[in-house]
Amino acid sequence: ISAGNGMGNFSADPTGLTPGNTYYVRSYATNDIGTNYSDEQSITLYFVVPLSGTESYTVSSNSVLVYDNGGPDNNYSDNNGGNLILYAGGADYTFEITGTYDIENPYNENYYDELYIYDGASSSTVLAHLAGNSTISTPITSTQNAIRIYFKSDYSVNHSGFRLIVNRIGSASAP
Repeated sequence: ISAGNGMGNFSADPTGLTPGNTYYVRSYATNDIGTNYSDEQSITLYFVVPLSGTESYTVSSNSVLVYDNGGPDNNYSDNNGGNLILYAGGADYTFEITGTYDIENPYNENYYDELYIYDGASSSTVLAHLAGNSTISTPITSTQNAIRIYFKSDYSVNHSGFRLIVNRIGSASAP
């Protein structure tokens, strides 16, 4: 990706990258003397539960991060509800989920924010219904090769959100 010419600071916003994949980048500069390259850096993109609607992805790595729409550094936004469906990429794979969450407590008001994790792509089997502030220390384990993560926030209070570590377990070549 070309980011400019001349002297100064340059940046680029690549498109078409897939969450969960690791990308390797480095910069370079060319002048009359030659070309000089920076050290290579790796960047792994994380998944974000959308503000509304449903997004689906097939996970190709063994561990991915999932955040609310505030990402790793900001509070989630108010008044949203979206689904993220992750497919394990093979019938013999399932998921284990751990992580942390800081979501509005349901005991503080009538309407509140909620995080659901479902077994499979549908919303028929709830694996976890989370609100408040805690750590998922005992892994939430799916029995299917897909999970649905649904996050809803109400119209007022928001918190720092959630960081889920989603591990793909099993083997596509298992008997």
